[in-house]
Amino acid sequence: MTNYSSKERIISVGKLKSFEFFSENFVILDISGIYLDADEIGVCWNKNGHKWELVNDGAIIKENKLDATRYIFRNHLFEDEKGIPNIGYYIENQCGTVGTVEGVIYQNDSDIIIEYD
Repeated sequence: MTNYSSKERIISVGKLKSFEFFSENFVILDISGIYLDADEIGVCWNKNGHKWELVNDGAIIKENKLDATRYIFRNHLFEDEKGIPNIGYYIENQCGTVGTVEGVIYQNDSDIIIEYD
């Protein structure tokens, strides 16, 4: 869930309906340094022994209460052999990317779903 006026985003396990406080399995991000048109999230499910791995490049982690044995959050893309950030890791099987203005992304059974408002 994103509050663009306060430049804050909360990513949680499960559905999030408001900016209320959560006691576990969430990460709070400062997204003030991310341009709206470049704001993108990459996610992979059931990879490397984790339930999901997620990236929001350029976000600043304010608080991370995710169970790191099950959920991985990164605020920087992996870099290629030349040191250039690359979204390629998130364009593999069981993975996907979405611009945050465009919609929401989630997994339903074995499919990756992107919903647009």
